[in-house]
Amino acid sequence: HIVFQAHDETRCHGRATHRRDAQAWPNGCLLDPRRLHWQKLSALRTNQPRQWSIQYQQEDADPDTVLVKKVWVYGGQDVDEDTGIKFDAPGCVDQTRGLWEPVLGVPEGSPTLLFASVDASDKKSWSIQLWLYTPGLFDQVWLLDTIRKTMTANELLDYSANGGHTGIMEDWQTQAQAMFGRQISHWVVERTLSVQHLKHYEWVQLWERKWNCQIVEHTTSMNKHDPVLGTAMLKNWFKSGRVRLPFASGVPVQTSLRLIEEVTRYPNGGRDDQVMGCWFAFSHMMELVGKMVKKPIPQLPRPKFV
Repeated sequence: HIVFQAHDETRCHGRATHRRDAQAWPNGCLLDPRRLHWQKLSALRTNQPRQWSIQYQQEDADPDTVLVKKVWVYGGQDVDEDTGIKFDAPGCVDQTRGLWEPVLGVPEGSPTLLFASVDASDKKSWSIQLWLYTPGLFDQVWLLDTIRKTMTANELLDYSANGGHTGIMEDWQTQAQAMFGRQISHWVVERTLSVQHLKHYEWVQLWERKWNCQIVEHTTSMNKHDPVLGTAMLKNWFKSGRVRLPFASGVPVQTSLRLIEEVTRYPNGGRDDQVMGCWFAFSHMMELVGKMVKKPIPQLPRPKFV
């Protein structure tokens, strides 16, 4: 069915499109800047998220039945499901951060994890996401880029004697080295028919050695619906605002909305490739960062007779 939302996030440019004299949708982000002005809409989004989502945004899913509430993403007042106490959700969007931008403020010497996830599909769209985990900076996870497209395994990573390694994995490694001076250390890849033998190829092992990185296989099983190990683990990360999404106007907004639209509809939406990619990343993240921290060698006490 045709949907006319009171506020279109994809066309939003902040204050410039929130003025009462701004152009109406589709040239602006507000359906009617005068009758449904931003002052009224922002109050509704904060104080009455259910009415905002269903009536004003014409969304099919009840916000209480989805994986991530929109108020957790954009910020505002919510009610805790367990205690019934109202709290201010900090939100997850960074209005001034673009794609592939370095994260500032990380304490010196604090370990960070630059890693990617791949939700490979044999028939549907793939999801490829790039994340930076900063446990020393408020324990936050920063989305740097995400791709959603129908593709083949060769487009992910390929090799020829004349051209060497090609594909998105090679491109992202090259870009990460240029932008951050470091490589993507881990690639969490779902083990599907398309890529189930990826790690067994000699040219893939050569690529891992070339970039000093590791491909980590993820097998989707019954854990997907586990309340602790499954997709539900993403809830608290978004609720607490520790997932950071690039949301500077233009391409960053469009890119982050791929993930936002899925997590705020799941499991009622039609797509879930971005949700799965996010879950793969977060389910392996703690283990991967733990391997990066060198643990001190335990010192055994000397016997008294020595």
